[in-house]
Amino acid sequence: MIKAIEFPNKVFSSKQELFLELKKNESKLIELKKAQSYKSCEKGQVSFLDGIKAIDSIETKGFRVKENCIYPIISTTNYRDSHKDVHFSPCFNKTIKDQQGRVYYALDHELKWDSILAWPKDVRMFKSDIPWSMVGKNYDGTTEALVFEIEKDKITRKDVLLAIENKVADFENSIRMIYYKITLGIDSKSFEFKDNKEYFDSRIDEIANKEEVLEDGYFWGVEELGIHKEGSLVVAGGSNDATSIYSKLDAVEDTSNEEPAAATQKEELEKFYLNIKV
Repeated sequence: MIKAIEFPNKVFSSKQELFLELKKNESKLIELKKAQSYKSCEKGQVSFLDGIKAIDSIETKGFRVKENCIYPIISTTNYRDSHKDVHFSPCFNKTIKDQQGRVYYALDHELKWDSILAWPKDVRMFKSDIPWSMVGKNYDGTTEALVFEIEKDKITRKDVLLAIENKVADFENSIRMIYYKITLGIDSKSFEFKDNKEYFDSRIDEIANKEEVLEDGYFWGVEELGIHKEGSLVVAGGSNDATSIYSKLDAVEDTSNEEPAAATQKEELEKFYLNIKV
């Protein structure tokens, strides 16, 4: 028997039966997803890798950092979360442009005086390709991350900053967002799913946890989203666990002209550590 998050009160006898129900309600489900304001934590887990450098190199990509700033990684692409959603590049482009200088960094998704960690004028948003290891995931390749840059002296709650720097808990980041462009991908060769199958096949190899998607046989692809007022620091989970906070990082520039051999996740992390300046 199969259950699906989209239909909490139903049980399906087969994937095909589920796919038919998804197709039957496709437009309504997309409308509902667009109407909701999502809070997604899975793409925002804090992994506290102090001293590891964001490297611009042949092997990996990253972002250059400043000593006096923290860098909450608020969301990432190419990761299927518990809502069955996958964000795909360039989903962040428009909202970064439109919402720059308008987004709070908050605590627990509350826009109250004591819950605001940084005011919009002090939050710079940007996107960057980063290795999965920087958000605690054991996948090959990179993900496009939505990152906040905030100067430490602009963090309004010094107790929270101290907690971050002293790693008192496994904090996560979470984004409050609205979906604008969504497509349903379904892994079925039946004629009624032709368009869904084409979309599924066009995107499946980009998804880091694609084995889970192949098991389910479907996903919702988010091609454009909007940030709704804030990104938050939270103590524990939600739908997305691939995020981090970085601070005290020095950029390292790779001067090698040689093409690197394929590296394992462990080898990539070892390369980071070898470049640490004590």
